[in-house]
Amino acid sequence: MARDYANTRPAALIQGWGPQRHNCGERTARGSTLLASLTGNVGVKGGWAAGYGGIASRKFTTGPEMPDNPVKAKISVMNWVQAADDASKVTPEMGLKDADKLDSNIRLLFSLAGNYLANQNPDLHQAVKVLEDESKIKFIVASDLFMTPSAKYADVLLPETSFMERWNIGETWGTASYLILSEKVIKPEFERRSDYDWLREVAAKLGIEAEFSKNRDEKQWIEHIWQQTVESMPDENLPNFATLQKTRQYLFKDRPYVAFEENIRDPKNHPFPTPSGKIEIFSQRLYEMKHAEIPALSHYVPAHEGPEDPLTAKYPLQLITWKGKNRANSTQYANPWLQEVQTQKLWINPQDAQKRGIEQGMIVRVHNDRGVCEIPAEVTPRIIPGVVAMQAGAWWQPDEQGVDHGGCPNVLSSARITPLAKGNSHQTMLVEVVKV
Repeated sequence: MARDYANTRPAALIQGWGPQRHNCGERTARGSTLLASLTGNVGVKGGWAAGYGGIASRKFTTGPEMPDNPVKAKISVMNWVQAADDASKVTPEMGLKDADKLDSNIRLLFSLAGNYLANQNPDLHQAVKVLEDESKIKFIVASDLFMTPSAKYADVLLPETSFMERWNIGETWGTASYLILSEKVIKPEFERRSDYDWLREVAAKLGIEAEFSKNRDEKQWIEHIWQQTVESMPDENLPNFATLQKTRQYLFKDRPYVAFEENIRDPKNHPFPTPSGKIEIFSQRLYEMKHAEIPALSHYVPAHEGPEDPLTAKYPLQLITWKGKNRANSTQYANPWLQEVQTQKLWINPQDAQKRGIEQGMIVRVHNDRGVCEIPAEVTPRIIPGVVAMQAGAWWQPDEQGVDHGGCPNVLSSARITPLAKGNSHQTMLVEVVKV
């Protein structure tokens, strides 16, 4: 494979988003970029400069300009639990941006259309301990269409609308090129309201409704955003909103995009956005950081909770997760028809299963120092020895002892933050599996 990649012109080494969600994810992303550089596949059609590939001919709709936020400090999504527990520990070295420190712990929390608080967040028991401590977060508002594990922790729970009950414009995720009008086709039943609807009322009580809404309802905002998009793309000949309501979609003409093409063709006038203006195989900035996990000249560094960690003596199996075909992350997990498509199981290799007396369909106990999960076993050679796997996004279903019976991997995952990007490393976790 290495020889084929090195000798094929051009060659695309497409990384995706899975590899970097590991403890050593930044080195993986950097490594694939270096391979593209060493083999001459940067700035050429059909090559690939690594990364996930979301930058291309994709067209974004143009939204309203937001007023300046007086709070400049920003934190990683991986910092929120610490910021609620003890904000003094959230430093620039740990992911804080545009500030030297946080002035306060998180005391008020809004979770809109998300299941991150008590399901998708890593080290779930740690997060839930903070959510349950009323001396920490004083007030939680959740807005959702379903009673998710996260929604159960709300002080105020607001029933949201489905996409069929509100106006929107749908964009593609990634590099495809089309826009779709999502129309409101039914009136919300019961007490369901869109976030925009109730936020507009809150703004009115704060005396800023005119600044917030610009006197536009939901449909008028979508029409306004579409008109801004039309004006920002005069060469595209986008239809007006009335026409869009009839066609309901717009397909962009394909325009090939080659990343870094000008940087390679004319480096003098188009330098790379690096201190040297060149592709940097050796990084002076990383060298000055003196970070053991990301060396200035890329080389292999064993990962925490990786196969060489002494912890393997206690927890010898590497647990990974995958995205399934029957839901998007945790969305629609509770749908019984979609659960029939693919049930939540733990994949385990026959060699590992035999050592533990585990047979197909047995309930097994997956555990480490962070949590315990009990689900059926799928004994299959489709997973290599030493590695087990389960689908990501299953809803957390703890019993009275805290044992999860839903197959939620985040009762086992680590909240360890990656050293440079301050991202998640959910995929790096050691476990042991035994039959119940």
